[in-house]
Amino acid sequence: TVLSSSQITNRFILQGALKFYGCKYKLTRDYITKEKGKSLTDEFEDFAKGCGEFHKSDFFVAFPSMTDANLGMLIGRCPNVFSIDNGYYMHSSVLRLIDKDYDEIRKYLDNVCSDCPANSRYLFEEFSYKFIDFMTRNEITNHTKLFGILYYMFGNEFIFSRPYITKEENTSLTNRDVILRCLDGFDTITIEDTIAMCQERGIRYMSSGYLTRQISPNFIRINETTLMRYELTGVNDDVILEVANYIANRVEANKYCSVATIKDFLWFPTISIEWTSYLVESIMYLSGDMIRRIGIPTSNLSNLTSIYVSEEYMEDDYATFIIKILDSAFEKGFFTTKVELREFLSEKGLINNNSLPNFLEGTEYYYIDEAGILRRRR
Repeated sequence: TVLSSSQITNRFILQGALKFYGCKYKLTRDYITKEKGKSLTDEFEDFAKGCGEFHKSDFFVAFPSMTDANLGMLIGRCPNVFSIDNGYYMHSSVLRLIDKDYDEIRKYLDNVCSDCPANSRYLFEEFSYKFIDFMTRNEITNHTKLFGILYYMFGNEFIFSRPYITKEENTSLTNRDVILRCLDGFDTITIEDTIAMCQERGIRYMSSGYLTRQISPNFIRINETTLMRYELTGVNDDVILEVANYIANRVEANKYCSVATIKDFLWFPTISIEWTSYLVESIMYLSGDMIRRIGIPTSNLSNLTSIYVSEEYMEDDYATFIIKILDSAFEKGFFTTKVELREFLSEKGLINNNSLPNFLEGTEYYYIDEAGILRRRR
């Protein structure tokens, strides 16, 4: 490099050398700027204003010595520059705002955030027909851009934590906490209504099963369709331990236990509600990792999915576990046809809706030979 054969070994010596040789730019302790009287923050704002909207990669081209940390620092110093998301930023000079926007949107946000944080996805749908002129004037085509613009407009009046906006300080804005806020006032609610509420408010979740587990233990699933507040069920730590011990005994005796096969609750403790297999599954989630669980893949909310297994199957996933169970049963003559194989798995609660998993539908593991006999591939 140019400096490799010189005695310049740090930035302070470099600045001294530049000043000595008459550098035409303004030298400060940490930066070099083009104009006297202008700070790096000023130059960044000029850059942002000139771009209107820009990606951080554009910033790094214009300011090659900068890092993400520097960009974050500059954004913090420039109230007119704000994040749109996904590495994109905007300068407020490109916005076309009028006093009416502030008055009407402030009133709307004040109302919509009164009982629960508002999600920007939900707001985008609402704004698309409530504030058409505002959305059109400012070319707002997605919820992330809307969030950024609202933050610029009302950042001092509301609490913003992407993708949520709320009126209350010290409010946790995780998906879980927002969902629970929306469930204030409910003692029970159907799973379908919970899903509909999340969809209406723009709250994302990975799956319906994940959603029900996400709000546990505040709400637990008590039957096929319903969630209930935990404290109303009569379930406590002693009940959880008793149920876990019951499952552990069945696993010890049979090496595995599918929750779908638990239908006799005569020996279960008395609680405030009726026992169901779904409630047992919910309680076992509350027991933590006391017993290894293998899940049956499904997209059907009605299906029970838990198989509790012994240490023998600790390293198995669903497919390898099923193959091991089938191989042992086949050797003992529990089934001799594909139909009997399916019936065996269904009886043991290892498949849902009497439907074979895809890996058993083909001939990779079991096949019918030319004589019509079911064979296992070695």
